[in-house]
This record gives sequence, C-alpha cells and structure tokens, in this order.
Amino acid sequence: MIFGTGQTARYNLGAMDTNVKVAVRVRPLIEREAAEGATPCVLADEELACVGLGHDRKFTFDYAFGSGAKQEDVYSACVAPLVESCFEGYNGTVFAYGQTGSGSSSSTLMKATSSTLMNDASSRSHVVASITITQHTTMQPSGDGGLEVSAPGVQMVTKAKLHLVDLAGSERVKKSGVADNQPGVTYRGTIGSAANGALTARFKEAVNINQGLLALGSVISALGDEKKKGSHVPYRDSRLTRLLQDSLGGNSRTAMIACVSPADNSLEESLNTLKWAHRTRNISNRPEANCSAEGANKQAALVAMQ
Repeated sequence: MIFGTGQTARYNLGAMDTNVKVAVRVRPLIEREAAEGATPCVLADEELACVGLGHDRKFTFDYAFGSGAKQEDVYSACVAPLVESCFEGYNGTVFAYGQTGSGSSSSTLMKATSSTLMNDASSRSHVVASITITQHTTMQPSGDGGLEVSAPGVQMVTKAKLHLVDLAGSERVKKSGVADNQPGVTYRGTIGSAANGALTARFKEAVNINQGLLALGSVISALGDEKKKGSHVPYRDSRLTRLLQDSLGGNSRTAMIACVSPADNSLEESLNTLKWAHRTRNISNRPEANCSAEGANKQAALVAMQ
C-alpha cells in the first residue's frame, strides 16, 4: 500500500475471528475421460456458491466455479483480497487441493510433474512458496486511537507472510499404477510396512504425498469437526502441518481452492475432496495485524495502538 502526500491510513490492530474461505472449482471433462466413456456428474452453481454431486448430494461453499471460469475469476475472488491484506500486516495463505488430475496445480502453476496412469502431468510433491512483506511507514498518533501517515517521529513496521500452497493430489496406488516397475526408475528399501524390494520412485512419492495429506486431514478434522472441537490438534505430525500451523486455526487469513473432476468415474475422489473442503470451511482463524513501532515517539504510538 503506497500513500501520497496528504493521504491517511488507519490500522485495525485488533484480532477478529474469521473462518477459512473455501472455493470449489470444477474443471471441464478432459479427452481421456471422454474416451473412457465418462459423463459429468458434478455441477457448480456459481450464483448460489454450491456444488451438486450426482442426484442427491449438495455442498455449499463461499465460492463455486464451473468449467467456464477463468483464472482471473478465481484470483479476483479468492486470492486478491488476501494479497491486499498482507500490505496491512495480515498473514495470508492460499491452498490449492484436489485429487490427482483435478486441476489444482493448474490453478497455481508452480510444481514439478511426471506421468502416472491417472494424470500425464501428476504433481509429485507438496509445494509451499512463502513471501515475506515488510513495510516501514512514518506515522504519528492521530489522537482518536488510530494512527495516520503524516509526520516524522514514529516508524510503524508491518510484517506479513503470504503462503502459496500447492498440495499434491491424493491418489490410490492401484489406480495410478505407481507401484508397477518402471525400467530404470526404481527405489530399493523399506517404505512403511512394505518389504525390501524393487519399488518405483513414483510409489515412494505417492506414499510421502498421502502421508502428508493424512496429517493435514487430521489437523483439519480436529479443527473443523464440531465433535472434535477442543481436542488435541496434531500439528507436529508432519513438516507440512508444522509449517502451516498459523494458516489453520492461527494468525492468518486463509483460503482454500478445492478442485474436482466432473467425471462419474472419479465420483468417489470428488466426494472425498468436497467433504474435506466442507470441513475446512468450519475452521476459525484469528488473524492479527503484525505491527510494531520504532522511533523517538515509540511509547506514544504503542499507547495509541492499545
């Protein structure tokens, strides 16, 4: 946020509970699915912000995007407000999640991929891009409890972190074919309860992906399931959940973009994604502006901030 001469900025320094915002994006039916005889069974109603699955299931979210939605539509609704609030000192997080092949990485474009039976460009790891924004603004107490940009004496420092999280899609090993031996690409050793032997590198990646998603799912369940409210939140079960502890239930404004395939042969995966996203919507965060004062009139500024 840049201020010109004579402009005034006021900072809301109090904390306020706010739920994680959730959007669901339904991509178009792709050529491979059509060749397999799949038909659409998932429909997004953008006006009502709900998604219908089959004939009898309906989920309501903060936003819903159909197959005709553009990247700009998703960004303007879900991402832009978080980016703008970072310049006011609020941490922000954007999650993109969906089954492999659902289009979650296409919504962020920042991941290494390789081929599996379910997706020719399958994401093979979770990716977290973190941006730290620090601003130094000359300020003074306004006399009415606020702070305004106008005169020297106090340096107001605002810091915020923006996390862009591209979660690799969950995948069933049998359906994706990653356990099949691939010439020249093998992994030898013990993975979980698997015996020593030749296992594909893709299988190792799939195990790591699903373990991370399982840990994240446990955190979301502990925070978003009414029956589990107040129970232990297992943030320390994985590096991913430790890194994103503030993003879920903490000091952050957070949005999740859940992506699903419309194909009826992926109905089970789409249903699981929608349930996951719906539970995430129940998570309450407590974002606070990360502001501090520096300079000769620091004490006066701190009094005004209180």
